[in-house]
Order: sequence, then structure tokens, then C-alpha cells
Amino acid sequence: MAQLSINRTGHLGKLAGQAHWFVRDGLKFRWDTESQDCPMLPVNRTNFCHLIGPGQRILVLGDSMSEHFAVALKSHLHWTFGNKAETRTLSSNDTTCTPARDLCADVFLTSAHDTETVKFVRSDQLGHVDEGTLVGNTKHEPWLHELTPETKLVILNQGLHIQKDGDHTKSLTAAIRLIRSRLPHALVIFRSTSIGHLSCEMYEGPLALEQSNDQLPYGWDNVRRQNEIAKKIAADLGVVYMDVMRMTALRPDSHLKPFQDQDCLHYCVPGPLDAWVSVLYNLLLANATLA
Repeated sequence: MAQLSINRTGHLGKLAGQAHWFVRDGLKFRWDTESQDCPMLPVNRTNFCHLIGPGQRILVLGDSMSEHFAVALKSHLHWTFGNKAETRTLSSNDTTCTPARDLCADVFLTSAHDTETVKFVRSDQLGHVDEGTLVGNTKHEPWLHELTPETKLVILNQGLHIQKDGDHTKSLTAAIRLIRSRLPHALVIFRSTSIGHLSCEMYEGPLALEQSNDQLPYGWDNVRRQNEIAKKIAADLGVVYMDVMRMTALRPDSHLKPFQDQDCLHYCVPGPLDAWVSVLYNLLLANATLA
């Protein structure tokens, strides 16, 4: 697959209300691009499956926010939650939700492959590639063995488990180079890190402006700076930088709090993370056009 020659970043835009939908309020908004030359096309499952390919897969590496992104991505490919409450602690690898692994088999009219269409591996800082470990409040599952030939796309992130800038640079650079060496033909994407919101239970809709850094706890004030570091690394190493920071920073609504105490970081699914799936889908469409 050909690589994009420029970073495909998010566009400044507005959240357009859909007042007449009979759904919870958090689903009544979508991200609209301001540029008519670069519209945000709605996700089409059939097209999405063709962009992935039969028997191919997407590997998602990162922390619990990446896990929830994998859940949203699977749901767009018709992975189902069954009867489980959407506000539970989600696990994108929870096989009790559905027996399906090949989520696109019906699109290609073939028997299901054993390959998981979307595979998530928890690695909060990407530094531990071949052995699992717990370090403080961070979790690292081995992921080196997941760099298999059928992996067409790797989406990685590190950021919310804050490291020093030098360590952040070192571990991210090493991870990208390792992926590149094992999967030279795969498309590699770094997803920018999003932040949570103070007192998110107070909000019923989007913000007009992002909360300022001096309002942010838990070291979240470092995220914007470290996103810029990651953006430069991505450009230097030929990796696509997928910018979801601003569109997410404007969404204090639909966090798991008050359903889970103190969680103003993770989101209900479906919800704002569906916009991440839309950005990924449009990015893959652009990449296919350039291939």
C-alpha cells in the first residue's frame, strides 16, 4: 500500500446538531469539515471492508483509550455488544460479546478467516514489545508476535501515561522502526492523544473552545506538547499522523462518568469516538486514491 506523502490531520470544523434523532444527546452531533475540498464522508461498511481486504487485519496498539477506539471500530464493522450495557468497562477482546473474528467475511462472500479483522493489544508506552509487565499504573502486553503478514494497518498511540519527553521520543521512535522493519508494506498510523475534561458530568453537549492547559489535571497539560513531538517523529519516519485531538477536546459530554465514578476520560460507545472511525475511514480512502 502506498504511503501518504503528507500528514493527514483533522480539520477545524463545527459540530452540527441533529435535534430530531431519537437517541441520547451524545449521539446528536457529528464532525463537519469546513473545507469543501476535503469533505468528511460517512463510513460505508462495505467500502471499509474492501479497504482492509479479505483475511487482512488492523492492529491497534496503545492504552485503554486505544482499546475503546478498537471497540468503536469493530462496531462499525458490525461487531455487536449483545445485551451488555454500553456503560460497562469495555474490552475490545471480550469474546463473550460475539464469536465473530473475521468481521468482513459476508462482504467478500467467503468462509470466515481465522484472522481477527481488528486486534487490540494493550501497551501503554509501547516500550515492552515481547514480554508482558505491569509498571506502576501502566500495563504492557507483548505485541512483537502480533506483527504478522496479514496485518495491513497498524494504529499506535502512547501519551496519556505521561513519560518525560526524551523517553516518549525514544520509545515511540523505536516502536515505529520495529514495526517498519517487520511490516515494510503495512500502513502505519500514529493516532494523536486526546485529553479528558474537568467536571464532565456538568456538560450535555460540545464546547465552543477547548479547556486551557491550566485547567487540566493528571499531567494532561503535557499532551499537546507531546502530540507535537509525535507529529514530528511521524513525519521523519514516514508514518501518517491522524489528528483527533481537537475534535475530541470539544466533547466533554458522553464520558463514562457518572456511570463510572471519576471517569472523565473514556467515552460511552457509540459516541464521540465514532468520529475517530470516520477520520480513519476517510484517511484510508485518500490513501487508496494515492496507491
